[in-house]
Amino acid sequence: MLDTITIILWGGLGLGIVIFVHEFGHFIAAKLLGIEVETFSLGWGKKLIGFTHKGTTYQIAVFPLGGYCKMKGEHVLSEALQKDQKEIPREEGTYFGVAPWKRIIVSFCGPGANLVFALFVLSLIWWIGFPVYSPDNRMILASDYSLTEFSTPPPATQAGLKTGDRIIAINDEKIRNFNDLRRIIAVSPREKLRFTVKRGDETLYLYIVPTLNKNDGRGTIGIFPWIDPVVDEIGPEMRKENPWLTKGTTILSMDGTTIHNSIEFSQLLLHKPAFAQVKIKQGDTILSKTMHFVYQKTKDNSVSVNLSFKQNMYRTPSYNPLQAIAKGVSETVSTIGLTIKSFGLLFSGININKAVAGPVRITYEIGKIAKSGFAHGVSTGLISFFYFICMISIIILFMNLLPIPVLDGGFILLFAYEALRRKPLSFKLLYRFQVIGAAIILLLLVFALTNDFFYFF
Repeated sequence: MLDTITIILWGGLGLGIVIFVHEFGHFIAAKLLGIEVETFSLGWGKKLIGFTHKGTTYQIAVFPLGGYCKMKGEHVLSEALQKDQKEIPREEGTYFGVAPWKRIIVSFCGPGANLVFALFVLSLIWWIGFPVYSPDNRMILASDYSLTEFSTPPPATQAGLKTGDRIIAINDEKIRNFNDLRRIIAVSPREKLRFTVKRGDETLYLYIVPTLNKNDGRGTIGIFPWIDPVVDEIGPEMRKENPWLTKGTTILSMDGTTIHNSIEFSQLLLHKPAFAQVKIKQGDTILSKTMHFVYQKTKDNSVSVNLSFKQNMYRTPSYNPLQAIAKGVSETVSTIGLTIKSFGLLFSGININKAVAGPVRITYEIGKIAKSGFAHGVSTGLISFFYFICMISIIILFMNLLPIPVLDGGFILLFAYEALRRKPLSFKLLYRFQVIGAAIILLLLVFALTNDFFYFF
């Protein structure tokens, strides 16, 4: 229960930061362009504390997650409708009282602030440097085990990969660890990739086309990471049932079957035995013990006993400030490209009910990433947290610039039309634009929240 609360708190904070940065961008642009801001709020709901300066109320609200920027005259459409007015009041200092190009800039500066935030934080992270926890570049063929069912052999099997092979490069990009491997495969469904493979003393070159996983929109080739069976984290239930089990224990065999990696351990648990005779190594001592298992439910119905095995730690290279900025820019650009590519995959037959996440699931994922990072230390936790919200910030940048009514991209398109025709937009057009946009956003929100509900329950 405490873990869930921690995840929710970190997730809410992360999503709140992304939203607050977005609204702060609108706020700064409005102030600079002569639009009066009535309220700038940290959080939502009733005001807790605040002050007024030069006509703007700055406040902290009851729910201090995200925030909003309320500009003068921004919501005059409802007033015009109630008073049956034919035109929108265009008083000086109001949102609709300034030129269309100024409203375009204000609309763009919300997503723009998300972009600047991501660039700055990513550059800072690469300058500081951070650890990456991952298995190495050695892999296991999923088809060698029965943990996953395949109707046809997966791409890795068809291409001739073998369990124990090391992937040292893909398309001549060096692969240091399984995270590098997974990242490239995930973003390359249906693309022909050239794998450089080390098998003993032999170097092989194989071409593999990842298939599209229609449940999450990622590329997959049918492999697992090779992880040595050295215990790292032990869940409270497992620790209670097996007090002799300690971090660093190597599980050598189970019921007489030798265990070389974590997948072989999972394979032996497939039928959920209540206990097993295991041979373990602790330090230089080899012992025989009876291990009792406590199984947990998982979303994919896989077997889990809340026991994880040790992964390797890799440090990022040392970058000077200019190199770090270049790396931050490069990663931001590549993430934007990946977001556009992923958006395109929504129309390629994937299961959008599972692949599209809503605000609840995004919040949970941010919190889960943060919690996992803090397990390795405060600095690792903070870097993991901010790195992930940078990715969310870039996604929000892209989504908000889509030409959909009510989103910033929709308003940019509308105000560009107004500027080109050199004539104020009619009240009816604006009103219909907002009604249609609100309906679209409401439908999308209901759809996303429904997906979140089924994801968790």
